[in-house]
Amino acid sequence: MIGERLKALREARQMSQYDLARAAHVSQGLIWQIEANRKNPGLKTLLRLANALSVSPDQLLPVVSHVGQEAPR
Repeated sequence: MIGERLKALREARQMSQYDLARAAHVSQGLIWQIEANRKNPGLKTLLRLANALSVSPDQLLPVVSHVGQEAPR
């Protein structure tokens, strides 16, 4: 899920949700919702998050091997 990947990348960079929110110009509440898998980011937000984490947007997306099944990375 996007939330799990986002949290792992954020923590690997020793960033708080607040730090990431400021860097991506989004609310801390939105970061929490995404990490809790309660909300998926839109394209604009996904690009902002990827930029703030210095990764490509596809690194935040799940890898799908078959429709509806997430493959391990």
